[in-house]
Parts: sequence; C-alpha cells; structure tokens
Amino acid sequence: MGLRERNKAEKWRRIVEAASRLFATRGFEATTTAAIAEEAGIGTGTLYLYVTSKEDLLLAVFRDEVGELWDHAFTLIDPTAPVVEQLMTAFSHVTAYHEQEPELTRIYFKELMFVSPAMRSGVSEFMRHFIGRFVELLDKAKVNGLLDPDVPTGMLAHNLWAQYYILMQRRYAGSIDPESLLPRLGHSFQVALWGMARG
Repeated sequence: MGLRERNKAEKWRRIVEAASRLFATRGFEATTTAAIAEEAGIGTGTLYLYVTSKEDLLLAVFRDEVGELWDHAFTLIDPTAPVVEQLMTAFSHVTAYHEQEPELTRIYFKELMFVSPAMRSGVSEFMRHFIGRFVELLDKAKVNGLLDPDVPTGMLAHNLWAQYYILMQRRYAGSIDPESLLPRLGHSFQVALWGMARG
C-alpha cells in the first residue's frame, strides 16, 4: 500500500472510530457530521469525500463492529450439535450485542434497506462474507451427517439470513418484544430446516 492509500485508510479509521464514540456517548440523533469531523481531526468537507451521510457512518460502524462479533460467534459453535443449535449459538451472540444499543440498531436495520451507492459495495461484501460463513457451516453439517446431503446450502443460507433480518427489523420497529426474539428466531430456523436437519 502506497503512502496515499495508507493516509486514506488511516483517515477512514479515525472517522469510523470518531463516529462510533459519538454515537455511543451522544446518541445518533444528537451527533452531527460536523462533530464527527472535528472528533476525527478533519474538515467537514473532507468527511464528505468518504461518506454521503451520517447514516453511511452508522453502517460503517456497525459493519466493523458486527463483523468482528460474527467472526467470534462462529468460534463458539459446536459443529457436532444439531444445526438449529449451531445457528442459534451464532445468532444469539450477535443479537445480545444489538440489544445493548437498541436505538442505533433500529436505525442500522432500517438504513440497510436504503444504503447509499457509496456504501453499497461494502455492505454487499459484508453480507456475502457472512452468508458464505453460513454456507460453510451448513456444508460441514452435511459432512457430519447433520443435514440432508441434497440440501442446496447457498439457497438455505440466504433463506436463514433473510429470516433473521426480517425478525430483527420487526424487533426494532417495536412489533416483537426482546424476550420473544430468540424463541421466534429458533422456531423460524426449525421450520426452514424441516425435513432437512438430522438429529
């Protein structure tokens, strides 16, 4: 990486860290892009070379933090456990994080539907990566005899992710209470895996 690219990467890191700190301490609504730029030690005009809105920054913050969380979640899975249990281990780990910041999470799941062109490729790559991890989980379950060998794991992984996403949107829109989220998610996964999972 050349000097210019390193400088850009360093500036982007400072912007995301500044946004994360301010969202956590002031809240999303009270945080301005000017405050984020000041916290990052750059001008507001420079900030807009990297993002088009405060919502873009929220997506970037969550993408980084939730990405690390998902990576850790996969290390907690017992590959010999039933498939639904494996999925719930990962998803419950991540939903526990979201419950700590319900207001930011509500905005995050809303904004994922309307991601700006500037953020679209990063969000798409993020989604491809984690759906790919679930494909790996499901493929390993096939090898371990926990899933029917004829199951199209790519399609199933997308289906499971979509169910999670819909339930998270409903949770943070207020139509599902926190205590009901994981039981509903587990039930949705059981239905999706009906006749496919073994054990």
